[in-house]
Amino acid sequence: MTERDDASSEPRGDELLAPLRARLAPLVVTLATLLALGAPVAHHVVGVRELRADCTTIAARAAEDLSREAQERPRLWRYDSIKIVAHLRALRSRAAVAAMQVYDDAGVAAGAPPSSSALVWCDRAVRVRGQTVGTVWVAMALSPLRAASLVLLAVFSTLSIVLGWLVYALSIRTAARAASRIVALVSDLERSRSELATLNEGLERDVAERTEALDRAYVELKATAARAVTLQENERRAIGRDLHDSVGQALTAIRIHAQLAAELADEGAAKEQREVLVRVTETTDAALEELRRSLARLGPAVLDEVGLEASLSRAIDAFCEQTGCIAERSIDAPNGLEPAIEVALYRIVQESLTNVARHANARRVRVSLCEKDRTIELEVEDDGRGYDRSGERSGRGVDGMRERIELLRGTFSITALDAGGTRVRVTLPRA
Repeated sequence: MTERDDASSEPRGDELLAPLRARLAPLVVTLATLLALGAPVAHHVVGVRELRADCTTIAARAAEDLSREAQERPRLWRYDSIKIVAHLRALRSRAAVAAMQVYDDAGVAAGAPPSSSALVWCDRAVRVRGQTVGTVWVAMALSPLRAASLVLLAVFSTLSIVLGWLVYALSIRTAARAASRIVALVSDLERSRSELATLNEGLERDVAERTEALDRAYVELKATAARAVTLQENERRAIGRDLHDSVGQALTAIRIHAQLAAELADEGAAKEQREVLVRVTETTDAALEELRRSLARLGPAVLDEVGLEASLSRAIDAFCEQTGCIAERSIDAPNGLEPAIEVALYRIVQESLTNVARHANARRVRVSLCEKDRTIELEVEDDGRGYDRSGERSGRGVDGMRERIELLRGTFSITALDAGGTRVRVTLPRA
């Protein structure tokens, strides 16, 4: 990811505040509207109720006065109702009466009706001796109440606008501070993550370098081990040749001389002298046998005598003669192999044939040796009972073969065949 992508992925203050603005604005407008309209509407409703109550009271008093006048002047009160109404309005001018109208029982009005529509009307019946002789209508003016309500509306609208703006501004300001902190924290987190990624890359690079160094050291160690094995095998062969040429020949000469001395001794020689010569001969034979075993442990002498290919053929012939198995061989031993490689190949074949004779109960054995691309390949295969994959038959022989090959930087594998039998496969670098 590039730096531009990282920057675009970081949250900005505007992006964090946009949802708050979208939800806070309608809420503030709603609250401001309720605050602006609540008090004026309540004032107007209460004022209308008070006007109706006053109107009802005034109409009741006017109806009472007209009832007394109609009782005293049953025929003439209709004609004097205009004067009476004017008199009543003059008496009740403090109550903000806008108009008073009287209707007789025939529905005839006394005086012209008022023209204003901003009035609150209420009526009361004029009764004389239980009979309705007319109706008094009283009208209260709404203009003062409306003016007062509009003033309250203006005041509370201004107040609600100011309060709404303060609430909105303070909320946005607080949210902006929080958003800036969040953006700063996210930036620090991204910076820390970048530093951590850099440290991780450096650590991975160090681990890779150390692993590569360990691999090189391991390869060098294996090469050193292979050189050590080669030098050891060369030294063994040199020691073996020295023992064979010096000690072996000396012991052989001693035996021959002791045997000749025993045969040439006259009959008159002491019996003890003859016995001593016989013991010298037997001791020399034992020393020669021990020398042969020691030379065999140091290295197969047959390799020095006839070479690798002939030595393998002799070992296979001896195996077939001992077990009665049929052997198929394809041995193409390359020339100029190092002594350690020749000894390892010979020992692998020898140990594999020994395991076949002891455990496999096989009828056929196949041995192949060749060189491919500067690599020596050896296979020993039988058709016996097969190799136990659980490792129960993996003993010192198999472990010794594997260690010998690994020291020479080769690979060793032993597998059980599906059709029955076992295959031992070895690959060794020529050098």
